Amino acid sequence: MQDRLFTEYYRAPNARIMAVNGTGLGPAIVKQTVEQHGGQVRIDLTEGPGTTVTVDLPAATPAQLAAD
Repeated sequence: MQDRLFTEYYRAPNARIMAVNGTGLGPAIVKQTVEQHGGQVRIDLTEGPGTTVTVDLPAATPAQLAAD
């Protein structure tokens, strides 16, 4: 199931069973936006404790900041 979480319109079975509203676009939009900025998004699903989402974005160098 984890490999499908960032697919547009995908909703996990438990979200459908619990009648949680949503279109399934949020994770796909986040992933696309993060990747457009040169980063990556990871998700760790652990039954019980819950879900951890990590977003890594590259830091701008002083030269890049000065150019802006």
